[in-house]
Order: sequence, then C-alpha cells, then structure tokens
Amino acid sequence: MKKRVMAIWFALLVACTAVFAGCTANTRSRTTVASVPANGVVRKADFQRLQQSGGIAIYNGKSGGVSYSWTFVGPDIRKPAEADLHISYKPVTVSPNGTDTAQTYGQITLEQKGSYPGAASLRITVGKGWADGSYPFYAGKPGALWQAGTAQVVNGAATIRVSENTGPYLLAQVQADAVSSAAPPAVSSVPASSVPASSVPASSVPASSAPVSSAPKMPVSSAPAPQTIRVNISIRCDTAVQNWSSLSANKQDHRVVPANGVILPETSMAVKPGATVYDLLVSVCEKNGIQMEHKGSAAGEYIEGINNLYEFDAGPLSGWDYAVNGTFPGYGVSQYTLKSGDTVLFAYTCDLGHDIGAAN
Repeated sequence: MKKRVMAIWFALLVACTAVFAGCTANTRSRTTVASVPANGVVRKADFQRLQQSGGIAIYNGKSGGVSYSWTFVGPDIRKPAEADLHISYKPVTVSPNGTDTAQTYGQITLEQKGSYPGAASLRITVGKGWADGSYPFYAGKPGALWQAGTAQVVNGAATIRVSENTGPYLLAQVQADAVSSAAPPAVSSVPASSVPASSVPASSVPASSAPVSSAPKMPVSSAPAPQTIRVNISIRCDTAVQNWSSLSANKQDHRVVPANGVILPETSMAVKPGATVYDLLVSVCEKNGIQMEHKGSAAGEYIEGINNLYEFDAGPLSGWDYAVNGTFPGYGVSQYTLKSGDTVLFAYTCDLGHDIGAAN
C-alpha cells in the first residue's frame, strides 16, 4: 500500500513538473500585444515579467489620428521601471540653427521622463508623402541638434530606436543615402560613429495618410549609391567550451559546440546597403549551411539558437549576443544597420554577457 501511494505521488510530481516546464517554455517564447494604457504608463512589474520571460511586448497607440507602436524585447530590458509610452507627432518647419532657411521635419515628441527600461523600437506613421528608405533623425532642439541615428521608412511608417527622451526627435525629409558627407547645417559635431544607426522593417501597425510638406533643401551627393557593401562576420561559442559540464547532455557534442569554439571563422560577406545584422546572419547561415532559429517579428527579431546551440542550453543565463566593431550595442539584431567595413561577432554567453564583455 505504501509503495502504491508513493508511486501515485511520484506520478503527480512528474505531471506537475511537466506542466511547469511547459508554462516556462511558453513564457520564454511569448509575444504579447496590448494597447498603450489610457494614461500612457506601463508598470514596472510588466517590464520585470518581460525581462524574466525573454519574450516580446508590443504596445499600440494613437495620437491625433496617428498610429504608433512600441516594441520591447525581454533581453533588452536593463532596468525595469515605469515608462510613459505616450507620444505625439506632427510636421514642423523650423530653422535648424536659428539663422538658416527653415526646413520641414517630422517631429516626434516623447512623454517619458528620462530613460526607458531598455532600448525599444518605436514605429510611427508619417504619411505616404515619405518614400521608402533610410532617413537621418536628430535629437535636441533647433540650434543644438545632433544625429541620433537612422530611421527606416516603409509604407509611410518610420521606425527609430529609442532608449531615452533627449528632447523632440526631428526626422529629416531627405533620405540618408542622399545626404553628402558635408553634414546638414542642423547637426552639431557629435561623431556619427558614436551612435549606431537603427533600422527596423515594418511591423503590424497600420499606416495613416498624414500628408507631409515639401522636402528641405539639403546638400545631395551626385555619386551613385553602391549596389553592395562588404562586411565581416564570425560566430563563436568559446564560453560553452569552457563550461562544458554546464551544457545540456544532448549539447555536449562537438558537432554543436566545436572544440575550438569556432562555429564560423571570420568571413567576408557582401550585403545590400541598409542591411541589418539580422539580414547578415540569415545570409551567412544559409550560405554555410548553419542552423539558426529566431523568434519575434520584423520589429524585434531575437536569436534563439545557432548551430543547434540555444539559449538556456548552458544554464539560465546563457544565450546569444552580438558585437559590431568590438562593441555590444545592447539591442536587437534587426535594429542595427550595417556600414561598409563593419565586423560582426556573434558570441555565446553563459553568464548574461559578463563572460564576453557584453554586460553593462
């Protein structure tokens, strides 16, 4: 009788464990879609859950008939806190430094005070008057503007990468690849290389038809745009080799984790201008027959596994991260636009980035 009771309890324990494991797996891969709250504020607890789950949260809102969408990716959440997601958008005509001829910009005003819990993608309708392409956007106020990055416009909607409120963002109505090396007069001397360009394809938020006025007069280069640019990429899992005993039993295989930690040695690749790190990874994996799995959407891709080595395969703090030119950007692979000559490294971490120099 005692053995039978113990067997029943053991069966119940196994069943509960399976249910819990199933819930955990679902949480990790979960994508939630919600409306921006009426007061604009998403709670700290919501960002804590997102950080813990590693999922994706999309918040859709409207402002004066203009639709917008925020995308937060769990691994990008660095410091959970309340965040005000209210924004406003309008075309404005201003003089860049107070003396030059006025130019027209799309002005995006954020309501958040200071930083967001983590870098996020903001997609907002700007109208059909904007041709598809990449556009520079600036932060600050007229007279003290600096280039904050590059926005990708697709079907009348622009996407920018946002980590804090540094004043109204002004989206220039001249495509980035049409601006000459002589920077627009609106821009101060902040080095462009200090702020990685961001580029996110369109998500599910519908575009509106807000008309945009005529483009500003800015210097235009007569040189033809290059058909491709060359970049370098390598894929390594040295930390998995160093933490072999922590690997799941079915991943203790040198076909998954090479003994030298090199899944792909540094390889030169040709990509189209405007390609993202995600585009590069897809291309190089297809070309070299390397397995790769991702989750999310075009607004926020997250790399789950490469070469059958997945997040959590070497413990709860393990997964993939990437660096460009030796620096870990700390945001999604589909939101970093490559430049000619960039060197990309995909590295596996077993300690939330601390063991590869990625932790802030």
